[in-house]
Amino acid sequence: MTDPIVASALQAGFSDQFAESDVQLDVHGVIPPWVSGALVRNGPAQWTLPETGRFNHWFDGLAMLHRFSIRDGAVHYRNRWLDSRNRTSANRTGRNDYAQFDTDPKRSLWQKLTATLDFPLQFGNNDFITVARFGSDWVAVGETPTQIGIDIDDLSTKGLFEFKDRMFSIWTCSHMVPDPNRDRVYSFSTMGVPVFGRYHLWYVDGNTRRRTRFATVKDRHPSWMHSFGVSERYAVLTAFPLRCNTWQLFVNAFLGRPFIRTFTWHGEQPTTSYLIDRETGRVVRRFDLPAMFAFHFANTYEEDGQLVFDLAAYDDAAAIDRCRLDTLLGPDGGQFPPSQLRRFRVPLDGGPVMGPDVISDGVIEMPRFNDRRSMQPYRYVYGYSFDAPGRFYDRLIKIDTHNPDRDANYVHWAPPGTFPSEPVFVPRPGATAEDDGAVVTVVLDVNGAEPASYLVVLDAVSFTEIARARAPHRIPFGLHGAFAPSATTPGAAT
Repeated sequence: MTDPIVASALQAGFSDQFAESDVQLDVHGVIPPWVSGALVRNGPAQWTLPETGRFNHWFDGLAMLHRFSIRDGAVHYRNRWLDSRNRTSANRTGRNDYAQFDTDPKRSLWQKLTATLDFPLQFGNNDFITVARFGSDWVAVGETPTQIGIDIDDLSTKGLFEFKDRMFSIWTCSHMVPDPNRDRVYSFSTMGVPVFGRYHLWYVDGNTRRRTRFATVKDRHPSWMHSFGVSERYAVLTAFPLRCNTWQLFVNAFLGRPFIRTFTWHGEQPTTSYLIDRETGRVVRRFDLPAMFAFHFANTYEEDGQLVFDLAAYDDAAAIDRCRLDTLLGPDGGQFPPSQLRRFRVPLDGGPVMGPDVISDGVIEMPRFNDRRSMQPYRYVYGYSFDAPGRFYDRLIKIDTHNPDRDANYVHWAPPGTFPSEPVFVPRPGATAEDDGAVVTVVLDVNGAEPASYLVVLDAVSFTEIARARAPHRIPFGLHGAFAPSATTPGAAT
């Protein structure tokens, strides 16, 4: 049975929150003046509709944006709904009219036929996962083929983000990778169609709004990959043995099966991986890794003639099932499989691939690091964690990857009764040490009579709390976000 405190947090974290606020927060402690900018987060905030009831999965909820603006030690909070096609329709009809990650709508025969031929009509654009920047434009990002433009200051929705190219895809990687050496963002889209399945890798330069395809990798049964790796010269795809039945997906709207239910775990198969030259688009190496699954890459870089990449990896894809709401809110909802930081080394001369090397015994998910070290060797990784089965994610973790003692190379921040979100690193201006900065996170606290949410600021070196600011209402468990040191200035966001 789930611990009562964990059960209380799960109930609070996965309950609808409709309130929108625009308010100055009281700060307890002292936020250093150099922590200046905005933490902008994205995530679901509504999982139930009057006519169709509750969605099936954490990843089905309708998106809400949250912004914590920090300046001169003060904090201002604003949150707004993302006006997606899905939410607009839900407000009008009271039901789910679009296929979500794990929830399919009830459709008439005509609606099934038209949705089969129109994937945007089938999936909508509930872009609930994170926020990203193309030049001076900000977008809400999910895994649908399209993104929604947002105003990063007032969080208003600008509508569909229109690219100046025509690139058809079925779903898109939600974790785009900025190139720290130029105003460029990398991503890939998947063509999950029968016979002609493939991944299209692309980038967008500055304000061009044009996706430049630089590589195509064929895969008749595409894998579901939530992220990928990019180094200074290469991109790496890890096609886990969670494989799509593309024929089933093609007629999905008619059959009425949710997106993720068209994927099957094949644990007897390897993780088929591809090393792709960013300049030529050539697959310079195809290699197999053990069967595994990961939502998130940490860093990817080149060192000593090798391509090195780190994953927060699981043994299989059971974590997806554990995120179903019936499971999370059931008697064993706190049980979640552990993910470890695993490192792989791919010799660029064609030698045997090395790994996985488990970097730490500490459980880690949603890994983040100092983005100034992106595509370079790095030392510290931050994430959220638990230290015992059944605790869900009730602590933050900092891992020192240079310490070979797996049992002692990590520290936790874990006040009782608190459940943090993804930690985001904010570097101190002029810092030379990699961990000289702050870590910001949004925490759900269930210690009081009513659940409360806080923005918490940690000293990144000591990994101790230095300040917090209470939000005006409970914030559901979200997913990802970005810290914009100067939100409206191009090049400022991490």
